Amino acid sequence: MNGGLFEIALIAAGVVLFLALVGLIVFAVVRQQRVEMERARARRAELLRRAEQAIPATATLLAIRTATPGATASVTLRLQVAPPDGAPYPASAVWLVERPLLDSLQPGKEISVKIDREDAQIVYPNVEGARYVGKF
Repeated sequence: MNGGLFEIALIAAGVVLFLALVGLIVFAVVRQQRVEMERARARRAELLRRAEQAIPATATLLAIRTATPGATASVTLRLQVAPPDGAPYPASAVWLVERPLLDSLQPGKEISVKIDREDAQIVYPNVEGARYVGKF
């Protein structure tokens, strides 16, 4: 009978070890997700800070591609940016755009933008209903 108790104890120890390993993996995954969320939050805060300090300008919309149509769409824009002091230059951007504004974004149209002071290839929207996501 002692052998049977030993086998049960061994199985129980294996189950406990398995559960501890699963718990450790879950903990690591949750921790990594928190770290990534914190990085994303910090990036958004940095972009907001930089957008507030950006240089107002205009840009001509050369092309637009909508990736996710809906109430808010992710759009890729090809722009010809006209800085207040300098030659126009091409840039691309990905913005989240609300539907009412999306309908007004047409190739050839001039739009209000802001140019990042640290990286002129970062072009923020300077209109309500749009938010910068990244460069294309």
